[in-house]
Parts: sequence; structure tokens; C-alpha cells
Amino acid sequence: MNSEHLNYKIIQTMKKSEKAEVYFAALDEYEKPVVVKHLYGANPEIYRVIGSIRNPHIPEIYSIEEQADYLTVVEE
Repeated sequence: MNSEHLNYKIIQTMKKSEKAEVYFAALDEYEKPVVVKHLYGANPEIYRVIGSIRNPHIPEIYSIEEQADYLTVVEE
């Protein structure tokens, strides 16, 4: 997991609500399928802890970026 910007291409919107936007996307570098979440009011520390856990039942978090009014999480 890192906090640097990853380039991804959004393929499809999965969900939009007041608290989150969730997209199916592909990492440009690898064309690897990922989930991109824009989370409003989320605590980034929670996602850093989740990102440090290695478990086959928990998606790997590739990137966490703090924006002015939301958090972007790119995950497996």
C-alpha cells in the first residue's frame, strides 16, 4: 500500500450515494482490475490499518489519497 497517486481508468460506476462513490476501474500501468472508492467523511487511519493486514478474505489496498473533501481508496 502506498499514498502516491495511481493512474486508473474508470470503467463503470458501481454505486453513488451521499457518503461514497464506488467505481470499477483498471490501473493504466497494468490494466489490472481495481475498485476505486471516493469516501466522504471517512477516517484515513482506518484504511491504513486495513491496508496493513494480509488476509485472503480482505481486499488488498493499493493506494490511499486524501483529497480536500474526500478520501480515495484504490483496492483489489
